[in-house]
Amino acid sequence: MEGTVVSDSVNLPSRIEGLCKMYGASVIGEDKFTRIESRDKYEYRILDSK
Repeated sequence: MEGTVVSDSVNLPSRIEGLCKMYGASVIGEDKFTRIESRDKYEYRILDSK
């Protein structure tokens, strides 16, 4: 079993979680984001797109 494959998929979310705590931010998925009716009430930033 290749340990780096598993490590990378666990390490990145762990780092993102740590940064979210540090900056007091949250990460949500596209499906949840599109259901927000009044986006102008929130500050947001698109991190990645297809």
